[in-house]
Amino acid sequence: MHVKHARSGLLITACGFALASTGVIAWTLIIPCAVDIDNPKDRSASPATLASPTPGASTTLPTVAELNAVAKRPWQRPLYDPKPVVAPPPPPKPVPPFTAKLTATIIEPGRSVAIFVTREGETAFCTVGQQIAEAEVVAVKQNAAELKYHGKPLHLTVKDGGAR
Repeated sequence: MHVKHARSGLLITACGFALASTGVIAWTLIIPCAVDIDNPKDRSASPATLASPTPGASTTLPTVAELNAVAKRPWQRPLYDPKPVVAPPPPPKPVPPFTAKLTATIIEPGRSVAIFVTREGETAFCTVGQQIAEAEVVAVKQNAAELKYHGKPLHLTVKDGGAR
């Protein structure tokens, strides 16, 4: 801010205060105010009421220990509480690999079957909609099967090409 701007700002502020104080003085002279001294309701406060303590107020002073505790408080602290630190969510567990193997498919007009061998060595015959090793069979094609494994599509083929 330049000095000329500061001076003009201070001059405008001083003129505003002068005008306001003139208005207050004129207001008090224009509006009459009458107070009956003999009427106790018109008296704002008597010396007796000023000397009596307010009901419920403490008349004892704080101890030196209490004052020291207040004096030791850190006064230069943030004006707001910091946001609480939220731990990031744990990473999702990795999806284990699909363990069953597609060994063959049988394609028929009304019903197609996929033949799987599980990790334990058991043979499983699955049609569309059935479960095998936590996966759902979605489609069975010639020498291939479409599965849905943990929400993701999985395409399996017969390893030897279906040779007989």
